Amino acid sequence: NILEACRYNSISKLYFASTSSVYGDKNNLPFLETDDITQPLSFYSATKSSNELMAYSYNHLFRLRSTGLRFFTVYGPWGRPDMAMYIFAKKIMNNEPIKVFNQGQMKRDFTFIDDIIDGIIASIKNNYECEVFNLGNNKSVDLMDVVSFIEKKIGKKEQMNF
Repeated sequence: NILEACRYNSISKLYFASTSSVYGDKNNLPFLETDDITQPLSFYSATKSSNELMAYSYNHLFRLRSTGLRFFTVYGPWGRPDMAMYIFAKKIMNNEPIKVFNQGQMKRDFTFIDDIIDGIIASIKNNYECEVFNLGNNKSVDLMDVVSFIEKKIGKKEQMNF
């Protein structure tokens, strides 16, 4: 619908949010924009992958310029309350157990919101024809290290249900 609205209203450039979820369960790090994204693990990642593919087609067919930005676990002020860091902090403060999946053997590429904003501004300044970019910090962090950090800041030890 957005692409069609751009087409019919003579919008020449579209910037859109994508996600690191398009990579599915691939383990080849760091993720590259050229990696295969045709095996999404959720409907969310499938819709983001299809957005990227349709933007490419609209560029080819209708010359609609577009830039897709794949965000990697964004955090910072005004963050989403459904993100792990906020859930963990709230549960630790309220002495509630934290659900930890895969025995805590997970890593995430956390990206501070200011770095995301810098990436968005850079993509606008460069005015690309049709590109997709990863916006992350390229340094995965162990989930258990995140929990330990939150514990230290709050001054309480968490309860975990693995």
